[in-house]
Amino acid sequence: MSAKSKVVDINKNREELITFTEEEIETIKRTVASEANTDELKMFLHVAKSYGLDPFNKEIFFWKVKGKPTIMTSRDGYLKIADRHPQYDGLVSDVVRKNDSFKRKSDGIEHEYGTERGDIVGAYALVYRKDRSYPVYVFAPFEEYRSDTKVWYQYPSAMILKVAESMALKRSFSVSGLVSREEMEDRKSTR
Repeated sequence: MSAKSKVVDINKNREELITFTEEEIETIKRTVASEANTDELKMFLHVAKSYGLDPFNKEIFFWKVKGKPTIMTSRDGYLKIADRHPQYDGLVSDVVRKNDSFKRKSDGIEHEYGTERGDIVGAYALVYRKDRSYPVYVFAPFEEYRSDTKVWYQYPSAMILKVAESMALKRSFSVSGLVSREEMEDRKSTR
């Protein structure tokens, strides 16, 4: 098996696996996963343990979206997973605005700010791994993800950047069973 196709178990690289006492599970049932039935709670705890994400530190969340269980993390949760991986070699990201010079290349991007930057076009993220020749590249168009919520209204650059970074980190480390909060943001206005 070549180094480029070698599977690395992130669980082996943890200093300690995350575990929960019965008391902590009861607290999670009442707080973080209060809408979860017994099977959904088991699924949530399994995903939390698999990725070493701590619900008490708000690294992983349980929500029901249209009645279906949804397990979410934030960009910081994906970054925690990446930081533990021995092949992680960095993240480069930024927001692209009208009048910027932006060009994608096979090994990265060329991005220069315009002298008079306009509206947000989107954000990109490149995740580098030591065992790959090219970075994982994601571009998140602003109009596809923009939400009419207070946080998106107040911090549009930060929010679209988190979407691009979350997607790139997720793809780079084959994270499944989780979605990012920023991708799932409720589209209702709360301004």
